[in-house]
Amino acid sequence: MKTLNFAFGILLIPLFLHSCNKNEFAPEMVDQEFTVEENCPGGTIIGKVEASDRDEGQVLAFEIIDGNEDDVFEIDPSCGNLLISDPANLDYENQTEFLLTVVVSDGHNKDPLESAARIRIGVKDVNEYAPEIESSVFTIDENPYRGQEIGVVIASDKESHQSLYYQIAGQNDRGYFHLDSLSGSLSVLDTAGFDYEVNQSLSVLIRVSDNHTNSLSDTSTITVQLNNVPELQHLTLSLQPDGDRGKDAIVGMIVPDNNYGSTPDLHLYAWTQGGILNVNRIMMDFDLSSMSSDVQIDSAFLSLYFNTTSAYGDQHEGENSFLIQRITSDWIESEVTWRTQPSTTDKNQVFVEGTGLPTQDYTDMDITGLLRDMFEDGSNSFGMLLRLNNEAPYRKMLLASSDHPLEALRPKLDIYYTTID
Repeated sequence: MKTLNFAFGILLIPLFLHSCNKNEFAPEMVDQEFTVEENCPGGTIIGKVEASDRDEGQVLAFEIIDGNEDDVFEIDPSCGNLLISDPANLDYENQTEFLLTVVVSDGHNKDPLESAARIRIGVKDVNEYAPEIESSVFTIDENPYRGQEIGVVIASDKESHQSLYYQIAGQNDRGYFHLDSLSGSLSVLDTAGFDYEVNQSLSVLIRVSDNHTNSLSDTSTITVQLNNVPELQHLTLSLQPDGDRGKDAIVGMIVPDNNYGSTPDLHLYAWTQGGILNVNRIMMDFDLSSMSSDVQIDSAFLSLYFNTTSAYGDQHEGENSFLIQRITSDWIESEVTWRTQPSTTDKNQVFVEGTGLPTQDYTDMDITGLLRDMFEDGSNSFGMLLRLNNEAPYRKMLLASSDHPLEALRPKLDIYYTTID
């Protein structure tokens, strides 16, 4: 009987050994992500690709099988460390990420198993180059007008994806220049310095910076040479008339035959009254007879002020952007109504953004193009009409007229012009 049991045991040993040597599980590896700075030297370890195997005693081996056409990377087959092999093509400007396929195998001697995963390697941008400003010398006639462009400062960055920002880093004490931070456009801020008899040239130190986290910059001194020209007279006309000299009125849709030429209010309006739509518009005109018709209009700015004593509420409301248009037919302040309101043109009309504050003033609105049209086509110019951009309820703008008792709140027009010999 003992002999029989021993023989049976001998028969079971091969079966037990075969069962112990069976490869039951493939290695396990999930998709993984790493980052590396561009231009890192060869041999730099990016990270370790992780994998495991539920079969005890397995020795795992790693291999990159796809996505590494330029041999930028290599992987240590024994431990999964991911390294830079050839950094020549590790350049953010050419490629911002790599997607590798890595296979891990368990090396089983009879029944090897393997798994694959996608390994994403993001390339971090390194600020390699500072922007460079081109040397420039600009020339401008003396006695320019405020806001006149002098020239555009040109700068470039070898890393073309960078955005550049311009600023004045140093200049004379009077602050003669304005520089657009995005375009590099250099313009006149204070005209006082642009006098050939005082300065034949001016200079300003410009800095341009890139928008990288580790920003780099360049500076350059820009020279502005002045041309001596026959003296022209640069003049300013500021008008803020009272009720006797001012000309403004509102007209309302709901009372189309009413005249409102002497109210202290100038309110743009789109509301309902008893369920009926009411729209108000504003007309105004300034007496420009003190200026000859052959002047050169350099710039013009209209300022309107919140009516602190308005009978129609205590704040602006709604999305109340509006348009300023040139009036092309005559009108009489004490007679104009909704039905008889004058004609207008949208040529060089001015769009004004809606209020950001409930009691906002509108100062220095640029109406240069519109005012130039008034002088060039004087026989068909009779002031300005203001109307809501969207005349659907509910929106309103509470402004003061020339009839307002407070002088500081009355409409104001500033014109900068040059006399032409």
